Amino acid sequence: MNKPKPADVEKKIKQWLLEEGWQLASETRPDFRFVVIADDGSGKKLIISQHTQKPDRVAVEGIVSVSDDHAKKIAALPSRRRQEFLWDLRFDLLATDVEFSGLGEPLQRINLAQPIFYDALTKDTFMQRVSEVKKALLLVLWKIGWLTEEPPPQIGFVKG
Repeated sequence: MNKPKPADVEKKIKQWLLEEGWQLASETRPDFRFVVIADDGSGKKLIISQHTQKPDRVAVEGIVSVSDDHAKKIAALPSRRRQEFLWDLRFDLLATDVEFSGLGEPLQRINLAQPIFYDALTKDTFMQRVSEVKKALLLVLWKIGWLTEEPPPQIGFVKG
């Protein structure tokens, strides 16, 4: 079987995302074959990319940047409460099967990712990975909102 070319993989991924209603933008970054920023229309953005050192792997990534306001609210909490929150979030994220990093103090940026390899690259599998990262992104956002005592969001989660 012929190995797909990165340009073909990027084109296929963009087509699938557009078919599912995502808005796309491309970026150029050193050491990456391609980087696509996908917006679901409600402000949730994912980064779909392929690093030059990972020739048969595409990454689906979501990033939560903690706002200054949230960071101040979290820092003002008792140390025990912050630690319980971080441990709970770590265990919750383990259950999602999404790779994660950045869960330390001070809480600033949380990276969530799932790889997909060329040999599993079908629309169904790719969109499942997108859905899993998006759900993990919502989990983090909602847990931070809960911790900082914000009203619950008025949205749910619908698979595209």
